[in-house]
Amino acid sequence: MKNAYKTKEDSMIDKDLLEILACPNCKGPVKLKDENGILCEKCQLLYAIQDGIPVMLIDKATKVDSDK
Repeated sequence: MKNAYKTKEDSMIDKDLLEILACPNCKGPVKLKDENGILCEKCQLLYAIQDGIPVMLIDKATKVDSDK
């Protein structure tokens, strides 16, 4: 995969997939954060990536501190 980012589990996530993903809570844009997950900066929710698949479920997301 030439258009992919490596995640912490050494899985690959496609750049094109990241471009079309949206936060399920606010429908805003998301971005890859430190290979730990996908972050919605507006909601400050971090969605985990498991086996190269983003887990875009609000109830599984982790709230992050906006001061970081």
